[in-house]
Amino acid sequence: MKTLVYAGSFDPITLGHLDIIKRASNLCDKLIVVVFNSQNKKYQFTTEQRLDFLKKSTENIKNIETDSSQLLLADYMNNNGHFCLVRGLRGAESIDLEESMFVTNKTLSDSLESIFLFASPKYRHISSSLVKELAPYPADLKNFVPLCVAEFLKK
Repeated sequence: MKTLVYAGSFDPITLGHLDIIKRASNLCDKLIVVVFNSQNKKYQFTTEQRLDFLKKSTENIKNIETDSSQLLLADYMNNNGHFCLVRGLRGAESIDLEESMFVTNKTLSDSLESIFLFASPKYRHISSSLVKELAPYPADLKNFVPLCVAEFLKK
């Protein structure tokens, strides 16, 4: 069975993330989507909220599992017997960042591989940071995030 892992902070999950998840799920038997927590990052949403948004957003995709972790990504992969990551790319900035992460992961665990998927053009501009900037305003967020997130943000 081919298993891929898609990891992120998903603070919150966006339609761009969901697009990568759907496309990656077509490349494997099982896709594990993992909410990661970095000790150096402050989150707007709790791990439980982010995991709940993720589960609700992917409930119609049959071969998806969700998880959360506070480990280094390389340690999570090794501890769970996984070796192939999926990463999304939005543009030149993310390519540089992802290349650095790729080299770091390969240094920590030479067996890890990465598959990179470019964001679909209609989602390239969307980021979790953008969503958090728009959320306090009366903007309609349904073109940026799954409905469950948009409804939560407008409460």
